[in-house]
Amino acid sequence: MRSSPPRCLVHIFYGCGGGNNQRQLFLFAIIALVIFSIVALNYFCPENLCHQQGELSTIGKSSSAPLISSFLSYSPDYDVHYGSSSKSINEAEEVDQILDRYFSFNYDRYRKFRLTKTRQVSYNDMKTSPLENAFQIKGNDVMVFLHMQKTGGSAFDRHLVRDLILEQPCKCEPKRKKKCRCFRPETNNKYWLFSRYSIGWVCGLHADYTELINCVDRVLNQIEHIGNNPYSSAIVHPKALLRRNQLFSSYKILQSIPTPSKRRYFFITLLRDPIVRFISEFKHVQRGATWISSRHWCDGRLPTPHELPRCFRGQNWRNVTLSEFVSCPYNLAFNRQTRMLADLSLVGCYNRSIMTEKERDLMMLYSAKQNLRQMAYFGICEEQIASQKLYEHTFGLRFKRTFIQFNQTRSMEALRSLSSDMISQIRRLNHLDMALYSYAKQLFRERFGVMRNEDVDFDQNYQQLLNQANNRTKFVITKLPTTLKTNSTLLSSIVNDRQKLEYYRKNLIPSLSPEEEEDEMGEDQSMDAIYDDVTHVHDSVEDYYSNHIDIKDDTSRAKV
Repeated sequence: MRSSPPRCLVHIFYGCGGGNNQRQLFLFAIIALVIFSIVALNYFCPENLCHQQGELSTIGKSSSAPLISSFLSYSPDYDVHYGSSSKSINEAEEVDQILDRYFSFNYDRYRKFRLTKTRQVSYNDMKTSPLENAFQIKGNDVMVFLHMQKTGGSAFDRHLVRDLILEQPCKCEPKRKKKCRCFRPETNNKYWLFSRYSIGWVCGLHADYTELINCVDRVLNQIEHIGNNPYSSAIVHPKALLRRNQLFSSYKILQSIPTPSKRRYFFITLLRDPIVRFISEFKHVQRGATWISSRHWCDGRLPTPHELPRCFRGQNWRNVTLSEFVSCPYNLAFNRQTRMLADLSLVGCYNRSIMTEKERDLMMLYSAKQNLRQMAYFGICEEQIASQKLYEHTFGLRFKRTFIQFNQTRSMEALRSLSSDMISQIRRLNHLDMALYSYAKQLFRERFGVMRNEDVDFDQNYQQLLNQANNRTKFVITKLPTTLKTNSTLLSSIVNDRQKLEYYRKNLIPSLSPEEEEDEMGEDQSMDAIYDDVTHVHDSVEDYYSNHIDIKDDTSRAKV
């Protein structure tokens, strides 16, 4: 009697056969099971979770890690508003979806379009092709300083125009500390530096990235070629051009101007801790200062009063309380660094009705990060010495004086007096700046690490720079008047006008710290409305020291 065939594992698929057939069918079933498991795993395990560990493992191991990996640095403030940091892996894809939904293009396409209008040289460009993309002060390269309020930019700008060791130093007017002309060697109308102290606010008061990217090339064409035009007998001052507001109105003059060679632009900027910067701006506004003349130009027009309402009535917001300052929903102090670094054309400028608030925040933060990474250089206000070293290494230039790091400012004193609830509220109101600053610190460390690897004598050179900075700091402190050390009345040696000194003693001294006295009691700014904010007050201690104290013992760097 024939026995029944044995049951086997593959019987449910093909039945059972002979020995060889059984082994083949069994092997086929195992392969099919593996394929099925892979398909099921991909279905039930999203890509952004399954590959998280692989993406994170590349961070911090190499400066050449993929761009998207740099967005994964942990930031509690980022998590609060956008979920866990792992979700930022798909940030670029989400940005492209938003752009496609509202404008029918993606970010990369838009970036390439921008580069065709203004040729920017990025940090990566300089590292990838150092000989080809090195900054050429004798060529057609222009350094553009994006000066964001209360980030230490005034002191840094002053270092650029006064302390760089150049073949042809900037020519500064002795009676007007904020007016210098930084021309290329052997020229008298070709600028290599585009900043407040070099050329003025020709693109608007504290022009942001959106304004600068659409302005610098056009303005330089107008300024530099006016001197070569046969209808002009002398170089016209940039301020005069602004006052007339009719650049090259004659068609004949336009025809006579040769087409300039294409310039290359090296954008630079400074960032500061968002909470300290916010308090600094609050104290600045509380003293009666504003940036009311800022244009906020975007996409060929100014914002309407409905799009950008004021937080105050009258000329200023003097004596505003911190509670009032944080209660105005239109306050531009909120997330100022993110807004000024982002390309606002991507979010409809100041029209908040185009997209949701979450979409707008995501777009602005992404754009600000991308633009920061594209910049040839950026510094951190809290890292003065490291920022100086990175600038010198990036551009192959040297400062004849070291920067000074003062850790105590009026803003930090005010910060200590705030409650934890108020600090938390300020943190929430500046959540984009918090995320941007966290990203900036990581990127700064990456660039600092690259610099260290490229300089075989880095440790020795950097230690020498630190020693010089410490010596200069001690020298500055010993030269401070006793009255300034105790924050009481000013010495008459600081201000020549006795009547003005008496006025400030009675009215302004209680609310001013040494770093703030410079602009209040310095030069007359009444004729400087087009170039500068007439009520601008610096919060950087270094601004005060670098102008009122002559550092004669720090000349060693100039001889190097």
